[in-house]
Amino acid sequence: MRLTLTVVDPYGGGSADVVLDADPESTVGDIAEELAKQVGVAGAQVIPIGHQGQAGAGGAPLVYVDGYAVDPSATVVGSPLREGAVVSLQDPSGCLPGEPTGLVELRVVGGPGAGFVHRLGVGKYDIGSGPAAYVRVEDPEVDARALTLSVATDGTCKVAVHSDEEGVTLDGEPVGERDGDDWPLGAQIAVGNSLVELARYAPPNAALKWSEDGVGLDYNRPPRLRPAERQTNFRLPSSPRDYEARPLPWLMALTPLVGAVVAVMVFGRWYYLIMAGLSPILLFANYFNDKKHGRKSHAKQVKEYEEQKARIEKDAQAALVAERDDRRQAIPDPAVVLSVGTGPRTRLWERRRTDRDHLLLRVGTGQLPSEVVL
Repeated sequence: MRLTLTVVDPYGGGSADVVLDADPESTVGDIAEELAKQVGVAGAQVIPIGHQGQAGAGGAPLVYVDGYAVDPSATVVGSPLREGAVVSLQDPSGCLPGEPTGLVELRVVGGPGAGFVHRLGVGKYDIGSGPAAYVRVEDPEVDARALTLSVATDGTCKVAVHSDEEGVTLDGEPVGERDGDDWPLGAQIAVGNSLVELARYAPPNAALKWSEDGVGLDYNRPPRLRPAERQTNFRLPSSPRDYEARPLPWLMALTPLVGAVVAVMVFGRWYYLIMAGLSPILLFANYFNDKKHGRKSHAKQVKEYEEQKARIEKDAQAALVAERDDRRQAIPDPAVVLSVGTGPRTRLWERRRTDRDHLLLRVGTGQLPSEVVL
């Protein structure tokens, strides 16, 4: 079987990339002697202290993979030696360190230092370009101590701005105009020429298993789930017309009086005047009642219009945020690509040849037209 390995000598400081072509039943001890020759370890005197540094069978150096010693009597096919493995001789310090963990991770998603990922636990962390900053951003436009991030035990985060607040925005909104100092997970802060984003840390979750030939790992690529269809067209309701008060019906009020006077003169019946006097009173009472009801009805229409308008605007804003999040998810930034590839995580090789974004790469961050229409 043929394997490509990286051999590291922590004591001598040497390393070498080798191609191992060995029988699957060869022992790790025999292979260790040959690997040692590639970095000049052969013949070096190593004083064993404790378990680390002990020589393997036949004087061969101990082999460490992923920080653990490999049994010298184990066969190659039964050992953790796999394609691309880093092999440390005599001491595990030459192995690649495991992935750092944390409660949240701070990603530099845009700017000169894009691609850096910092895993953070509970505590306070200074962010800036200065040497004293815990999270150093390689951006000359960022102050030496620009931000301070506070991470609580429940994962909630707050941010304090030490530089000019007008030049620092959170998802496009100036930090100085926001209520509170919360930094929601998934939100991006623009400071200087850089974009930094907070996200919840997720451990590697790719489905891996040893291949049948023992050379490498088999990866089970899950199906790619597309985001659900979103409503992108919104229509605001028509505003109600301004309330117009009806004029007093003077003509209708005076007509019965004139008719009553004529009737009295013709028929000599004075009670016609009583009936004529009641008619304008009823007319005016009905007028003022309709006017009061009209005002209430118009106020109700205005209230319903404002509530419906506010609800539609809120839905449109939520659709805009969902579109932004979907775009960030579909076209990952360099920091996300690093986490997915080194984990590995389930998004590794998620794009198929038939996908429209199969070879689509992200080269920056900018403002693009939205699909949401209001």
